[in-house]
Amino acid sequence: IVGGLSHLPRPRAVLVSISLAFFVLALAAPFVYIRPAYAGPELFAPEQLARQYAAPAVSGRDLFYGDQARLIGFGLNRPSVAPGEWLDVTACWMATRPMTINHTVFVHLLGRENLVIGARTTWPGLGRFSTSQWPVGRAFCDTIPVRVETWANGPELYDIEVGLYDAKTDERLEA
Repeated sequence: IVGGLSHLPRPRAVLVSISLAFFVLALAAPFVYIRPAYAGPELFAPEQLARQYAAPAVSGRDLFYGDQARLIGFGLNRPSVAPGEWLDVTACWMATRPMTINHTVFVHLLGRENLVIGARTTWPGLGRFSTSQWPVGRAFCDTIPVRVETWANGPELYDIEVGLYDAKTDERLEA
């Protein structure tokens, strides 16, 4: 019986193999999993942005927020959404001068009489690209998922409000 088990790997070889596999995984994790998860958005020259995110994916007129930021355009991942579902709002931004305050982005879905039927407040890049990091003259797009309230009426046409504000003072940058 003892001679019949000689084809099985030795316990020490199995332990070394498993340890080596975990060591390789630990070395690769920062580069393969962690760094991409926290990477900032891809940056473009403003004229490249139009080609990268061609209409109707992102459209709209330019809005300037104070003298600090420019909303080049925005787009939706779909034309309609039902109550309880998520709508992805892509906002394309550019800093017009360096920002020292880290502003917060808000997206509101507004119904009749400005009733908010969906809202999301977040840091740009969902926390990965604060406004103090925005390079002047370089554009990027930020996709923000917004959940439509389950009690929202439908079918109805809703407005979308996108903006920046200082979370410490609740002061909005005027568009």
